[in-house]
Amino acid sequence: MTLKGLDLAASAFVGARTYESATANLIAAQGATVAAGSNLTVTIPLSAALWQDRHYRLAFFVDAAGSGATVFDPDPYGTGVRFPYTAYCGPYGMNIIQAYSGSGDVYPTNANIFVPQVEFGYGICPSGIDVTSGNQAGSLLFGQSFNETRAVDATVNADCATPLEIEAMTLDGLSISAPSATVGARVYDGDTMALQASGATTVGPGSGQSVTVPILATLSRGGHYRIGFFVDAGGAGGSATLYDPSPSGPGGFPYSTNDLTLVINQAYSGAADAFPTAPNFAVPLITLRLGPSPEVNDGVDNQCPGQAGFELVDEISGRSGFRTPGDDFQFSCDPQIGATAYEFVWSSTPTLSSGCTLVGTSAAMASIPNPPSGACFHVLVRSSAPRVGSWGADSSGNQRSVPYVP
Repeated sequence: MTLKGLDLAASAFVGARTYESATANLIAAQGATVAAGSNLTVTIPLSAALWQDRHYRLAFFVDAAGSGATVFDPDPYGTGVRFPYTAYCGPYGMNIIQAYSGSGDVYPTNANIFVPQVEFGYGICPSGIDVTSGNQAGSLLFGQSFNETRAVDATVNADCATPLEIEAMTLDGLSISAPSATVGARVYDGDTMALQASGATTVGPGSGQSVTVPILATLSRGGHYRIGFFVDAGGAGGSATLYDPSPSGPGGFPYSTNDLTLVINQAYSGAADAFPTAPNFAVPLITLRLGPSPEVNDGVDNQCPGQAGFELVDEISGRSGFRTPGDDFQFSCDPQIGATAYEFVWSSTPTLSSGCTLVGTSAAMASIPNPPSGACFHVLVRSSAPRVGSWGADSSGNQRSVPYVP
């Protein structure tokens, strides 16, 4: 977590705090001693899992006499009626319900109109993006035909800090009367109508089934997509519970999902396994499961418990290797968001415990020399600016260290 605009007359302890609002329990805390200065920006590494639709109180404690800070008074200023308002943490919207203060390093309970300038990493842990959320006054439509493609037309919020990485799609409320059916998840480009990603599974007969289909799709910031399912149940063996947004009929669009990541512009259907073009007011019960957030050079852990990279800070995520056609010696990695420099280290020792060569670059690539005859080089890479990142984890999940390299 980062606190901006802090003024300290003398060195002081600054602590980042995350409380669960329902219980007032402290769920994460870290701190550091900060030297005196004016208009300081203080970043405290802190790892906390924040779950969708839960309430938290995010705070800083400063233990210093004569300290102050530049704070934000939401419009209309001086009244406090601007609460709640929406802020964005990476791709996910957060409702800022109220500012609070308190005396001492405790759960703050005094309502305040001034908001500290707090920033934090965006590895928030959603249970998934429910495309029917955000419009709670609608109604369920039971027993609707689903022997076609049904989808929603959606636009990704342009304020998302990173693309949305979809790793699975779930269709709820599906009933199959046929011996078996094929259920296909589909993501189309909403402008070109091109199929961007697809996956499928086979299900048996049953009522009110929840079907999850693995699919890898990247939804870009501000991107326009048509997201849905195709069901082949022999022509007449499929039906499902659908959702009619309020107001009922064609007037329920557009609306935003609860986490503000998607604007649902319209529902569509089509008879074939193809881009659906017939406007419809019935929304299939679709949930998008997100994969791990990409790591950002921000001094915090951007992954959630159970995800690859959790408990590593500023490690390189994505792919790395000798990937340049025609150049067998150029080693590169996917650039890290926010990073401006990188370090590459290599050695003929697998543990990189001796004989290491370290090279710094401004680009996410380095030229690795040809190893001696009969030997090979083992290569690691990390970001080095503005924040020095992790070398990643070994095969046992333990954070790597490179002796003699700070």
